[in-house]
Amino acid sequence: MAAWFANREDVRQTGVLWLLLLSLVGCAFSPEQAIVQEVRELNESWQDQTLDPQTIQVLQTQPWGKDLIGLVTFQTIRKTRERQECLFQYQVTRQNLQWGAGRGGGGCGPIDGDGRPISVGSGQHLSSQEGAWSSTSGTVYVGEGVGVRVLWDDGEEQQVVLVQGHFMAVRAGVHSYSRVEVLGADGAAILSHEPEPPAAGKVDR
Repeated sequence: MAAWFANREDVRQTGVLWLLLLSLVGCAFSPEQAIVQEVRELNESWQDQTLDPQTIQVLQTQPWGKDLIGLVTFQTIRKTRERQECLFQYQVTRQNLQWGAGRGGGGCGPIDGDGRPISVGSGQHLSSQEGAWSSTSGTVYVGEGVGVRVLWDDGEEQQVVLVQGHFMAVRAGVHSYSRVEVLGADGAAILSHEPEPPAAGKVDR
């Protein structure tokens, strides 16, 4: 009889272990995993394009209060079989042992830039627990660039490095960029980009 109770307890403990393992399926134990999961879920909402999961790359993350903001690139395939490159930013929050990606956004375009030397996007994110934040990100298609200088609408400047040709600048408050300069190895600007008027970014509510 004692042996029966011991076996029953073993079964109970095994069942709890299985429930724990099942609850952890799909959990993100790193910011990078959370961002990849968010991209995969984003793919489910698209009608005219399909994610190529092999192309997902989390390029960088940077602290934002208790959270992180990550930059990710990936490719999609349109129904016309044309490939596009996408660049998104996500705010990643730690929830106990897990990470979850929430506020963010981005866009997609031709892989080669369609002849443009640089593509730039800007956004303002208003519903963050860490407060409103603004981002300017993009892709540089000229090989001489090593960094980017972002000039914001209030005159503040921010300099960031290029990571595989991509960049991201983040700051507190609601702002948009007024000019982006691509910097060479000597720190001099080799090209610049300004938004078409009116200079307004996409608001993420």
